[in-house]
Amino acid sequence: MPRPHIWLEPEADASPVAVRAIMDADMVVIAPGHLYGSLAPALVIDGVQRALRRTKAKCVYVTNLVTKPGPTNGFTVKDFADEIERLVGGKFLDYVVFNNDTPSEELMKRYAQENEYAVSFNIPELKKQHYQFRAAPILARHAWGGAQSSDPLLASRSFIRHDSDAVARQLMRIYFT
Repeated sequence: MPRPHIWLEPEADASPVAVRAIMDADMVVIAPGHLYGSLAPALVIDGVQRALRRTKAKCVYVTNLVTKPGPTNGFTVKDFADEIERLVGGKFLDYVVFNNDTPSEELMKRYAQENEYAVSFNIPELKKQHYQFRAAPILARHAWGGAQSSDPLLASRSFIRHDSDAVARQLMRIYFT
């Protein structure tokens, strides 16, 4: 599937403070978000791209848990990482962290109704990549929001979310390696 061409109009200038933060960091974490709606606009800024490709920091991407119909339909962990690097204009990732836990069958059926599916992974394929990877159970085991929420969307659907403590543990392990 061809990947979309992403650009900003007018072109954005990277904040010198952001560029300096990337260059001075020990670790840069690109966290999950809507790939084209929230991550891409930041990653296609020329100064950010250059900084990410040049920093000595460990660069880590935490993949999404589910695909979205259309933009990331059928994406695997490798596809997400490849797209992050394409948006930045070159290889820069040192680590990719992804979930290897399985959401409940009931929850996945709910997501499937919206054409959203758990992000799959292929360990032999990932072993061939230039980055290291960490497969870990980083799936939150509690409902986010839930039936008590006044938000009708939250009340009707339990969201699949990252367990922030589990993700933080993985990031700390990477930091200290």
